Amino acid sequence: MQLNEELVAANQELYLAKQKAEERDKLKSAFLANLSHEIRTPMNAILGFSDLLADKDISYEHRSEYVNIVQKSGKHLLGIINDLIDVSKIETGQVSPYYSEISLQTFLKDLYNTLSVTIPEDKTIDFSLELHDIDSSSKIISDEVKLRQIIINLVTNALKFTETGFVKIVCSYRDQSQLECKVIDSGVGIAEQYYSVIFDRFRQIEGDLAIKKGGSGLGLAISKAYAEMLGGTITVSSEIGKGSTFTLSIPCYNEYKKPKKHIKKSEHDENYFGNNETILVAEDDDINFYYLTKIMSKTNYKIIRALNGEEAVTIVKNNPDVKLVLMDIKMPKMNGYEATNIIRSLDASLPVIAQTAYALSDEQDKIRQTNFTDYISKPLKRDVLLSLIKKHINS
Repeated sequence: MQLNEELVAANQELYLAKQKAEERDKLKSAFLANLSHEIRTPMNAILGFSDLLADKDISYEHRSEYVNIVQKSGKHLLGIINDLIDVSKIETGQVSPYYSEISLQTFLKDLYNTLSVTIPEDKTIDFSLELHDIDSSSKIISDEVKLRQIIINLVTNALKFTETGFVKIVCSYRDQSQLECKVIDSGVGIAEQYYSVIFDRFRQIEGDLAIKKGGSGLGLAISKAYAEMLGGTITVSSEIGKGSTFTLSIPCYNEYKKPKKHIKKSEHDENYFGNNETILVAEDDDINFYYLTKIMSKTNYKIIRALNGEEAVTIVKNNPDVKLVLMDIKMPKMNGYEATNIIRSLDASLPVIAQTAYALSDEQDKIRQTNFTDYISKPLKRDVLLSLIKKHINS
C-alpha cells in the first residue's frame, strides 16, 4: 500500500510537470508566432519601400516619405532584435549591473526630453515630469543604462495604450535609501487578473487591442528583470478605462565602480575631419564596410580594410602609417578581442575602437575592461563615429 501511494504521488508529480511543460511549449509557440508577425511587419515595409525607391521617376516628396518609412521600420526592427538579445542574456544569466554615480535631475530631464519627441502626432497626450525633493545636488548610485531602459519601457508602454489624456513620470525619494519612480497614464487600463501575466517573458494580454498595438511583449519582462537585478521592484495598479500606474522602486547604494567618460556628439561638419591620416577598418561584412566608406567619404581620412582579425594584425605590422583601427568584434579566423590584444602588444599607443552590434551594457563592460581604447555600437551614427575618431587620432 505504501509503494502504491508513492507511485500515485510520483505519477501525479509527473502529470503536473507534463502539464507545465506543455503550457510552456504553447506559450513559446504563441510568442514565436507573434514575434514572427512583429518582425515581418517592419521587414515588409523596408523591402517594399526600398523597391519603390529604386524607381527613377519617383517624385522628391514620395522619395522623402518612403525613406522616412524605411528608417522608422528599421528602428522598429532594431528594437525587437535588442529586446530578444536582452531577454536571451537575462535567461542565461549573462547580464550584470554596472554601477555609476548618476546626477538624478539631469538624468531624468534628459530622459523626459528624449521621450517627448517620440509621442505620435496623431495623439493628444499631456506628457509631464514631476520631481519631488530632487534637485541639481541629488545623486543616485545605480546602473544608468538599465535604469534608463526600465523607464523608457514603462513610458513607451504607457504612450502606446493611451490615445488621449496624460502620461506622467513622478519621481521622489521614498526614504534616504530608496528612489521611487512612477509612470502614470490615463490609458485603457489593465484588469487585475493580468497583473502578473504582463511581466511574464512569453506572455501577452490577448485581445484585439494587443494585436492592433503590436510589440514583442518583452518590454515589461525585461524591465522587471532589470529592476530585480538592481535590487528593486516594479508593481502595477490599474483600472479598466481609467489608466495604470507602474511603480519602480530601487535602492540607492553608497559604493560604485567609476566608469570611463563617454565622448559627446560633435556638431562639426565632416569636411573638417582628417589630415590624410590612415584608418584601418576591420570589417568582414561588405554592406557594413560600404556604409562606413560613405560616412567617411566627406572626410580627409584614408581608409584601408581588413576582412578578419588576422588580416588586421598583419596590416598593422606592415603599415606604420595606420593611426587608428576600427575593429569589428565578431569576425572569422580571429575575433576583434584577440586581434586587438595582439595589435596593442605591437603598439600600445595605437587607438583601437571597437565597433559592435552587441549594444547591451554587459558587453560594453567587457569592452571597457579589455585593450580597446573606446567603442561604438551598431548601427553606427555618423556624428558620433566621426567625433570618436577625431578625439582619438588627435589625442
